[in-house]
Amino acid sequence: MTKVLCIVRSSTVAQEIETQKKELIEFCKSKGFADDDMVFIEAQGASARSLNKKYIKMLEDIKNTILSDTEIKAVALWALNRLGRVESKLHEMKEFFVKNKIQVYCKEPSFKLLREDGTEDTAGSMMFSVYAAMVKLDTDEMFTKLKRGKKRNAEIGKSNGCVESRYGYMVDSNNYVVPNPQEADMVNEIFDLYLSGKYSFSTLTVELRDRGFKPRGRKMTEEWLRKVLEETAYIGFTNWEGSRSSHRKFIPIMSKEKWDKVQALKASRCLGKGKGVTRESKHTYMCVGLMICPKCGGNYMASSNYYRCYNAKRKDGRCDTKEYILIKTIDPLVYEIACLNHLEFLQTPNNDLVEKLEEDVKVLEQKMEASSSIIKETEEKKVKVADAYIDGVIDKKRYKDRLGKIEVEKSEAVSNLNAYKNEIAKLKAQIESAKNPSFEALLEYSNDLLESEKKKMKEIVNQHIRKIWFYSEKVGGRSCKHIHIIDARNVEWQFLFFGHDPRKNVIKLYKINQDGTLTAWGRTSDNELMGTVVTYKMLDGGIYDELLDK
Repeated sequence: MTKVLCIVRSSTVAQEIETQKKELIEFCKSKGFADDDMVFIEAQGASARSLNKKYIKMLEDIKNTILSDTEIKAVALWALNRLGRVESKLHEMKEFFVKNKIQVYCKEPSFKLLREDGTEDTAGSMMFSVYAAMVKLDTDEMFTKLKRGKKRNAEIGKSNGCVESRYGYMVDSNNYVVPNPQEADMVNEIFDLYLSGKYSFSTLTVELRDRGFKPRGRKMTEEWLRKVLEETAYIGFTNWEGSRSSHRKFIPIMSKEKWDKVQALKASRCLGKGKGVTRESKHTYMCVGLMICPKCGGNYMASSNYYRCYNAKRKDGRCDTKEYILIKTIDPLVYEIACLNHLEFLQTPNNDLVEKLEEDVKVLEQKMEASSSIIKETEEKKVKVADAYIDGVIDKKRYKDRLGKIEVEKSEAVSNLNAYKNEIAKLKAQIESAKNPSFEALLEYSNDLLESEKKKMKEIVNQHIRKIWFYSEKVGGRSCKHIHIIDARNVEWQFLFFGHDPRKNVIKLYKINQDGTLTAWGRTSDNELMGTVVTYKMLDGGIYDELLDK
């Protein structure tokens, strides 16, 4: 008795399996096989393009079934691509069939692998190889047609099946993507709220939740909000295959000016912070991130009206320092030093700063390259997901879900890329200013001081101050705080702080000069500087009592 092994593979739905099986039975009967002569191997969800586990198992089952049943002398295929879509795997199976003298009957294309005596038919073997190559080309062409169809839909504004999830739009009866009036209004409101400057991603998410907003019935999340604020569809396009020259067309629902303002605000807040966004605080603390504890090396944090060691506040006993300093004492001093340095910086070419800024540019360019690589990788991921969908490895829902996640990843990379570009532009402008100081820069700086913009003040401090620390000591029998400030030029500023004089509303502060002399520093109620040079020398770490009596 001679049996035939009928191979039925489908990467999609079960109905296709049944269709193949029915046609293959008729084909085998035309070759003289009865129903009892037919042995079936059915593999649903086996992707011959991606070579998934189900496909590999199918090949193993074919080999094991043939080797275990000596009555099987032939293999029947509805089409050669049912055996595989990768040329190397097809040749691997051909060699197995020839070695074990297994005839191959293929309905489409029609050929026989062996002669009647069981030897390899040269013409049949050649046809097998030719059709194996054609299977690959056919698969590639099918995928190309799918991509071409999606691209065409994108260019004319039709849906490709995933746009229904894009908030602000809907698909009309003709399958065109059009604005959803209610959602479009909400999108504009979200953009306006963010532009107000009152909200970060996290606080705006909470605000929208508090208002009872649910995007299409789903939970309001920070991730969703970030995606909305980065969506290019709202100004008329979204990238297709990573290129603005090949993009999906949308009907805009807001002005490009508004969209650009949001992106600029996001970039200024997000650069260097990953996904985290921090709202500008009610108070701007000049020393946060700069002040360290001399005892444990930890950071000092703003707490109430003071700076305190963060580790000392913990309950695990990481630091036992009791040191603290008033914010209103140290912040004006640090800002003043930063301003003095900034004025000098604006008037003098600063080669060291130029070098540092140029290094910062190089780092950002590396980050841009990394983001570009991520964008390229997401395109490759989309191809693999599409392959899996074509071969039936995943269904439509999983295809949409995976594609959506890939799009989020790509969107984040694009956002980072744009942020890096914006920051590089700013740094290059700073480099030019550092190389060629101008009167306009001084004028701009003066205007910034008059406006007392907190953000600008903090930027000046961060630019010109590297490190701050202090500790308590006794000088001349009086308790004071010894303050150390290292600026961006690695120049150390030292001060002795003896507290406030409530009668005169003056801070008793003395700068320690390099020659050991002291300069009295302080601020009156109208914020005018006092700069009286004191000629008394420091002896044995102390100051004469006459100084303190003044």
